Amino acid sequence: MAKILTATGAIVSTASPKFGTGAALFDGAGDWIDTPDHADFNFGSGDFTIDFWLKRNSVDAGNLYIGFIANSAGTEILSMKLGADKIQATWFSSEPVSYTITSTSTITDTTTWHHIAWLRDGNTIRLFIDGIAEGTVDVTGKTMGTPNSKFTFGRLGEYTLTPFNGRIDEFRVSKGIARWTANFTPSASAYTADSYSQTGLLVHCDGTDGSTSFTDDDVIPSVGAKNGIFFGINI
Repeated sequence: MAKILTATGAIVSTASPKFGTGAALFDGAGDWIDTPDHADFNFGSGDFTIDFWLKRNSVDAGNLYIGFIANSAGTEILSMKLGADKIQATWFSSEPVSYTITSTSTITDTTTWHHIAWLRDGNTIRLFIDGIAEGTVDVTGKTMGTPNSKFTFGRLGEYTLTPFNGRIDEFRVSKGIARWTANFTPSASAYTADSYSQTGLLVHCDGTDGSTSFTDDDVIPSVGAKNGIFFGINI
């Protein structure tokens, strides 16, 4: 189902999006996009995929940009951050026990769009940058903790420190599928909705320059035209 998203500070930028007419622009001073906690984001012990494109505006010591987390550092369920050069993705089980992958590749430029994919494939959590495997962690028998805060991209959930400074485009959350299990070539075009993104998110970030309205484009084309719910910009 289409999610209600709320924007704070972030806007649509039509300058050099990855796809379509725009990308979400975050200024690093307190911009993010969030949506209320929802059962669709409770992945339990099942497969999921979070993937998107990003481009940095600057190389900072650390930016937090995806996650469910209350306003403290110790209550993460899912979190992803981009430090000075590497991505760190952390998944919390219901015990709680954390499982972290730190990328071997670095992202230190401000001119290139990079595709990020973070997923669970059966008993394995995987991280990819630009279609290249960056690491895995075994989570056999583990269940993700129940989310208790807003799902957010642009900052780490409700945690207020070090918001992202850059652009995000084609943001997608898919429940019930590991979309990639080995090295792959990222899509050369915008995604279309399917049954897996319908139980997550699909945000093209298109629109007019400076707009704060975004759409969860989760309608499968064969079912009907795109008519997702608009949200204000606040994974």
